[in-house]
Amino acid sequence: MMTSTVGGKTNATPQSTGPQSDRRDWVRFPTDLEAICWIPGDFDQDAFGGVVRDISAGGIGIVCRDEPQIGCELRIKLHSHYVNLLKSHDATVVTVTPVGQGEFLVGCQFERALNQDERRQML
Repeated sequence: MMTSTVGGKTNATPQSTGPQSDRRDWVRFPTDLEAICWIPGDFDQDAFGGVVRDISAGGIGIVCRDEPQIGCELRIKLHSHYVNLLKSHDATVVTVTPVGQGEFLVGCQFERALNQDERRQML
């Protein structure tokens, strides 16, 4: 709790801590999609694959064995055993968290929010 004094009175203001400080702009949904990721225009680096942990209109979490740099631009193509989504999506890596032996949870923010039709296809 943070306090301040105004006109001789002490005011207490709660600070954001705990679960509320980790609030998201978009609702995340678990999914069983797979992802193929690559850096657009970088022909020296191979594409890498991963499993989508969750997805929202604004971003995606992918578990993979590669550890891209935060700030890296990625192009992501999604698919599953049931559907091949033809369109790829551009995103920026915003978090990279180790989640197991040699695996990372890569959090990406889409360049533009997914529209309603795109979200329907993925869920």
